[in-house]
Amino acid sequence: SAATLAGSPEVRRAIGATVGPVRQLFPLPLGGVQSGLLVLGPPRRADPSVSEETLNQFAGQVTTALARALSYARISERTYRDSLTGLYNRRYLHERMIDEVARARRYTRPLGLLFLDVDGFKQINDRFGHLAGDRVLVTIGQIIRFAGQPAPGRNNRASDVPIRYGGDEFVLLLPETNRAGAEIKAERVRRAVEVAERDPEGQALPGPITISVGVAEFPGDAHDDEGVLAAADRALYRAKAAGRNRVATPQESER
Repeated sequence: SAATLAGSPEVRRAIGATVGPVRQLFPLPLGGVQSGLLVLGPPRRADPSVSEETLNQFAGQVTTALARALSYARISERTYRDSLTGLYNRRYLHERMIDEVARARRYTRPLGLLFLDVDGFKQINDRFGHLAGDRVLVTIGQIIRFAGQPAPGRNNRASDVPIRYGGDEFVLLLPETNRAGAEIKAERVRRAVEVAERDPEGQALPGPITISVGVAEFPGDAHDDEGVLAAADRALYRAKAAGRNRVATPQESER
């Protein structure tokens, strides 16, 4: 435990060899467990008014502040995550879009966006049940998380932002990606969904699953964050109207 480490002469010597002389070590109980050490070095000049009691009070205040900060971080993370797929949610998308569009505008860079919808999702739920529908959503979330790559982390850009927008709709935000690049990514994801036969747990999916994808780009298709999302949404409906299981972009007249 952290308390044992704080009382260990060997640990004190090891820390001293790394960061310098150690005056005191305090265990930090964070989240109900002792999970860290607060290291205090000697003062630059002697100050007899700094007692051990004062140091203990200081350590307690640091522990409380760190625990509150970690709790806030955990709450914030849950606020922005979809509980089913583990992807970011719609609230996060709208806040991130503002930042990404501002950055793309400032540095004159493209920003791609994919808007995806599961074809015939209501029929899947009606025929196979909502649990099967959830497995479909989790599978698609996993696929777009890794951008249609065959294995997690393979050629996946850390900058791409997968979102569960709501229901059976997903968004993939693609910084530094123009429309042509976004179309390539969209087709890769569409194909990966089309050939998927099992969910991440290895269970068979309820029949063939397909998606339709709308593609849009800032600034080519719109000039602000809401406009880019709306352009991709219109393109998605074009894909649906054209027969589903395909990728579409906004019409020239809509740009």
